[in-house]
Parts: sequence; structure tokens; C-alpha cells
Amino acid sequence: MTLAVTSERQRRLPFLPRLEAPMGGRGIVLAVIGIALLFGAWPFGRLILAALAPSGTFAPELALTEITSRSAISATLHTLETGLVAALGSILLGGAVAILLAVTDIRGKKPLALIFVFSMMVAPQVAALAFLSLTGQSSPVLGALGLSPAPGTPNPL
Repeated sequence: MTLAVTSERQRRLPFLPRLEAPMGGRGIVLAVIGIALLFGAWPFGRLILAALAPSGTFAPELALTEITSRSAISATLHTLETGLVAALGSILLGGAVAILLAVTDIRGKKPLALIFVFSMMVAPQVAALAFLSLTGQSSPVLGALGLSPAPGTPNPL
């Protein structure tokens, strides 16, 4: 805001306090960075501290033992495999739909685009919980179809 605009506003509305940006406008940027560090870096730092000093004393050999264990390596490989397959599937399916929507003149372009964009609007955790409840023993959809699993059986997902 320029001085001319500020003085005009003050002349018209003298009862309002004069607002100025602290530190020349950098205050809000520093506040956002501080909040991001507080909510982002603090939990990550606590996680690293818990891994390297589980009992309060620095013990990196315990963390190295866990990282190089068979289950940790297997989980890492499965995570990479899942991520790569999901990325490849997303590229193929999304590319095909994008070409279909951009090049052709099919009916229902907007609903089709919404269907494919909708998955990005729902958090992955919410979608996972929805699929778990959909395939569980108390699923109203599977129960209505007579396909619900027997009580006590593990969830297929």
C-alpha cells in the first residue's frame, strides 16, 4: 500500500488504527516459516531422536541394526514396488483419459473429468478407511448383497 493510499484512507476513516506490516512485510513470511518448522520439522526431529537415542542415550548401532534387518529391507522394497507400479498405472490411465478428453468429442466430458480428479480430492487415509469398512464384516453394501465375510474372519484388504 502506498503512502498516498494510506493517508487517503486515514483522512476518510480517522477512527481506524493505522496498520503497517512488521519488519517491512517479512514478518508474515517469518511467521509462516516458523509455523512450518514447528509442525513439520519438530515431529521429524523427534522421530530421528527416537531412532538414534531410544533410551535417551546416543546409540546409532541400534538404529543401524533395525534399518538393515530383513523386515525393514523387505518393507522398503515392497514400498518402492508399490510406488513404482502405482505411478506407472497412474501415468498410463491418466494419460489415456487426458488424451480422450482433449482430442475426442465425447459426451459427458465434465463428469468424466470429475471422476478422475475426485480421487485427488479425498485424502488417502480416508479412502483407505472407506475401503476397509466396505470390505469388512459389517459392510452394509456386502451385507445387502449377501457377500459379507463371516464374523471373526480377517479383512481381505
